[in-house]
Amino acid sequence: MNALLQVENMTLSIAEKILCQKLNFMVYPGETWGILGPNGCGKTTLLHTIAGFRKFTGNIKLFAKNLDTIPKRELAKTVGISLQETHDVFPQTVFELCTLGRYPHLNFFSYESEIDKKIILQALTAMELIELRDQKIQTLSGGERRRLTLATLLTQAPQLYLLDEPTNHLDIHYQIKILHHFKNLAESTSISVMMSLHDINLAAQFCDHILMIFKQGDYLAGPTSMILNPSNLSRLYQHPMSMIGKHFVPTFEKEVNS
Repeated sequence: MNALLQVENMTLSIAEKILCQKLNFMVYPGETWGILGPNGCGKTTLLHTIAGFRKFTGNIKLFAKNLDTIPKRELAKTVGISLQETHDVFPQTVFELCTLGRYPHLNFFSYESEIDKKIILQALTAMELIELRDQKIQTLSGGERRRLTLATLLTQAPQLYLLDEPTNHLDIHYQIKILHHFKNLAESTSISVMMSLHDINLAAQFCDHILMIFKQGDYLAGPTSMILNPSNLSRLYQHPMSMIGKHFVPTFEKEVNS
């Protein structure tokens, strides 16, 4: 099986600060990757770079094609990204905004077909937004707006989903439901998912591979069973970690006053 994504000797930096150095990993169809690391380590920057938004040194390949040689329209059919923050300018409805995800698949000056509309409705249903389809997006709650961002990405139907903190603003019900949906999508359709997460235990439950990004520019990448352990997490977050049952928890030491 050929890799969907291949990152080779990639170095990322911002304002002369190295985030990742000589990063190497491969993502295959059907895999779900969790990206873990402290704030400011470069999780979001990495996702933006894979999506083609940022310059880098090294090489990124999608289905063995160099990223910088892929036309933007073709790239949009292959890679889709959900951003942490969204800025709504026009007073659209939920359904109208969700149609934006179909644009890479439409011919110029054409309208959505019945198949496109079916895909949009399926995405809204998956994110439990179908009853809000005619509601103005400015009236949505933070969690509803987050789910709409993910529904729009689902309508885009890329082969590689890049999710930047997909559980932000969501209660536990939707966190679990959405991560289940993308995990099942990867397993059933051979797409791939990469998502940055803060919740270690959600990463342990829903990701079969882990990429840890350390603040010093180092990284660890591989199967979850090999990478996700208290020792690596303690190093990653600069705080002692342990396991209680199947859950990772921070270790709290009682202060002793002399």
